[in-house]
Amino acid sequence: TSRLHQSLSLTHGEHEEMRIAFHEAPMGIAILHLVNRRVVGACRVNRHLRTTLGLPEGEITTRDISAVIAPENLRKHDQVFSDTLTRQCTHAQYQTGFRRPDGTPGQLAIHASSSGSAQGGVERILYYAIDVTEQHASVRELERLALTDPVTNLANRIRMDMMLKSSLAQARPGR
Repeated sequence: TSRLHQSLSLTHGEHEEMRIAFHEAPMGIAILHLVNRRVVGACRVNRHLRTTLGLPEGEITTRDISAVIAPENLRKHDQVFSDTLTRQCTHAQYQTGFRRPDGTPGQLAIHASSSGSAQGGVERILYYAIDVTEQHASVRELERLALTDPVTNLANRIRMDMMLKSSLAQARPGR
């Protein structure tokens, strides 16, 4: 039995249900175990996150996960990890770019939460991630439709008013 199993006082059946829920969750989940502020062992990563990121079966390291995060977003990812690790925050959320298994760029919404040990340090960090690439594309398309005349495909009155106000604000002296 695991320490988590013991600390939650789970029966064997409940432990099995938790294991299945983790592996079959419809969102990506990763758990990092920490001792003295260092990640120990491999990351536990569920099936959905492996598929989303194209990670191999077997042990996953933080290096494997960092390899699929877009380089320009690694600083944010590292900052959230550091803030969570040092207990500057117990929960953080951010969005980051990543490369899908087919090489196309994607966007992940990531939530990170820490849980403490009896000694007051961080014992584990739980990440869950959702691919929001399609949602972002849908929002952009809805914005385009809302601001474009459907017949001429030119900027509509709302967009023209926005562009005019922006241009006037930039043209005012002292700006």
